[in-house]
Amino acid sequence: MKHSMEICIEEPARQIIKTNYQSLRGWLQHPVDFDSIEYGKLWPIVTANGVPLKVQRDNKRNAPPNQFSFIVYLDMTKLELNDQGRCVELKFELPDGSEGSTSLEVSLAAWHAEARPRIPEIKKFKRDWILANIASPGGGAPLARANSKTIVFEDGLSFDQTGVDALYLIPESYGFSGRLEEKGDRVSAHAYSQLLQTSLKTEKEKVGADFMALDFGAGLRMTDRADIINMEIFDYPSTDVICVGQELPFCDNCFDMVCTFAVLEHVDDPFACAREILRVLKPGGLLISGVPFLQPEHGYPSHYYNMTRQGHLKLYQEKVEEVEQFVDGHQHPITSLTWIIREYAAGLAPATREKMLNMSVGDFMRLRYHANPNLDIYRLGKDVELKVASATTVVARKKQLPDTKS
Repeated sequence: MKHSMEICIEEPARQIIKTNYQSLRGWLQHPVDFDSIEYGKLWPIVTANGVPLKVQRDNKRNAPPNQFSFIVYLDMTKLELNDQGRCVELKFELPDGSEGSTSLEVSLAAWHAEARPRIPEIKKFKRDWILANIASPGGGAPLARANSKTIVFEDGLSFDQTGVDALYLIPESYGFSGRLEEKGDRVSAHAYSQLLQTSLKTEKEKVGADFMALDFGAGLRMTDRADIINMEIFDYPSTDVICVGQELPFCDNCFDMVCTFAVLEHVDDPFACAREILRVLKPGGLLISGVPFLQPEHGYPSHYYNMTRQGHLKLYQEKVEEVEQFVDGHQHPITSLTWIIREYAAGLAPATREKMLNMSVGDFMRLRYHANPNLDIYRLGKDVELKVASATTVVARKKQLPDTKS
C-alpha cells in the first residue's frame, strides 16, 4: 500500500552541493515502523537525477520508529545536471510503492566544471597504478589476474569485485564486508590540511612525475587527486581501494609518501598498521601521522586507542629518522577542551546544562567530585560518562578451560 513520505535533508545545512563528492544526511518519514519485522523490506532506493546512490542507515541518531535516518553519498562526476543546470533531484522509493523527492542546489562556482571531465581519467590512472603495484594483502604474492568481476593472486586468494566501485581487497578472515549500508555511523570527511598540501607539493617536486602518496584511512575526500591513492574500509565515492590497514594490498616500498590522520585510534592493532605503513613506504619517503591524545570516544565505526606523544612515536620506533613532533592547528588543546565540555554538557538534563554553561571557568575548575558526588552537574547518562571518562575500569573473569578429560 502506497503512503505519503516526508523527506528532510539536514546536511548540507544550506542545501547547496559544493564539491564533487558529498555526503547528505537527513531522514524520511513513513507510517510503517522501520524497526519492525518490515524493516528489512523497507530499505529505501535513492537516486540523484536518475543515478542510484549508496545509502546507509544512521544508527547513531535517536529517531522515532517511523523515521529512517539516512546518509547517502553523492558522486557529482556521474551526474548530469537538470535543465535549469543548477539542481540535483533526489528521489526516494520504498518497496511498497511509496516515493518522495527533494532537490538541492548546485554551486557552479565550486562545481569544478573544467576539472570534472578529468575525474574518470584520474580514477582509471589510479586503478592502473594500483594493479601495477598490488600484492596479496600483507605484501604477499603478486597479482595473477584482474578484471571487473574478480581479483586473483598467485597464492590463490581471490576477491569478488561485484557491487563496489573501488578495488575490494578485504580478506574474509576479518569477517567485515566494508559495505556502506552496514556502516551505521557518520562519515569521516575532512579537507586536506595546509600541512598536507604543502608536504605533497614539496615531495612531488623532489620525486618528480612518478610521485604517488597513500592516504591511509582517507574517509570521504571531496574530490580526486591523481597523486594520492585513497585507502579506506568503506566504499565511499572517493575511495580507490577497500582494504584493512593491518594487511595492505601493496608491494613493498611502492609509495613516496604516506599520510594518516585521525585513523589509528580506530584500528584494533595500530602497531600492525604502522608496520604495514612503513613496509609500503619507500626508503627516504615521507610519513605524516596524526593521532589523538585527549579526545572523547568517537566512532568511524569503533574507537580503541588514544596515544601520548611517546606512544605515538613508539608506533614507528627505529624505522624513521629526522623526526619532528608538534601540534598542528586543528590539534590544538582548545579543541579537546571544548569538545569534552560539549559532550559533557550534552549529557546533562536541560536545566542543569544551562546552569553549567553559565558557570565561570573558575567555578568549573573548583569542582571536586569526591567533595560532593551527588551534585546534579555530575549526573550524566552512562554512554556520555564513558565517552568522556578520565579513565575506565574493567572487572572480568578468565574463561574456564575446556574439559579435556575423556
